[in-house]
Amino acid sequence: HVVYFIEVMSHSDQWRVYRRYREFLSLHTKLSKAGIASTLFPGKALKNNFSQDFVNHRREMLERYLQRLVNMEHAPEAMQPLLDFLGVADHDPVRVSAR
Repeated sequence: HVVYFIEVMSHSDQWRVYRRYREFLSLHTKLSKAGIASTLFPGKALKNNFSQDFVNHRREMLERYLQRLVNMEHAPEAMQPLLDFLGVADHDPVRVSAR
């Protein structure tokens, strides 16, 4: 299987998350159910999905998809699946934990 890494930056932190295509598809499904749809989501391939050309093309398409999502304006609760996908809660300096 192919694992894509995503470099995420906030105002005060930077990190990487690693995701497979099926995780991107799950994110897309959740966002679509919340009324957030993007036509840029790359479809599933039936063959040759491990060739270097295919992997590079899909990576570029997934990057465009994420960039479009990040730049959309929606209610914060609708974007929660994206924030979870990007691991924001683990790196958000504003988050407060009770001890």
